[in-house]
Amino acid sequence: MDCPRCGSDNTSGEGYFVRRFCWLCGWDFSKGSKICEQCHNEIKRDEDCSVCKEDPTAGSADWNPEDDE
Repeated sequence: MDCPRCGSDNTSGEGYFVRRFCWLCGWDFSKGSKICEQCHNEIKRDEDCSVCKEDPTAGSADWNPEDDE
């Protein structure tokens, strides 16, 4: 299982999930949360992101290429 916060692989050598906390960032897999793909806010699995609901452009300014002209 990949960590929703940092993306690190948290499977054992046999290929199945064995950890409660991410070995790299400490994410608690048992709390039933996920990370919003747009703004990276922590949200409950069955809810919509409150940050993106209020501001649909949240997180979109993280990468803004400059024109070469």
